[in-house]
Amino acid sequence: MLDANTKKACKDDPSIREIKIRNIEHAIEQAELMIKESKMSQEELIFLKRKISDSRQDLEILYFCLLYTSDAADEEDSVALGGRRIIK
Repeated sequence: MLDANTKKACKDDPSIREIKIRNIEHAIEQAELMIKESKMSQEELIFLKRKISDSRQDLEILYFCLLYTSDAADEEDSVALGGRRIIK
């Protein structure tokens, strides 16, 4: 889970937030690949699945921060998400 300092840094600095999002997305992809190709015990797989779930929650927090950046406050009809414009 994201600690308070990481959340603040991601909220304050879009470049840090983008790096953190990419890192978490990559970690989820790798963990899902490990599960798919794994011959691990069910107990070990449950641990990985929990970590994936925790990582997805972290991503939701970071995506939420994207919605409420200063860019979004300046433009009331759309929000920038990773280079894309989302119309409200």
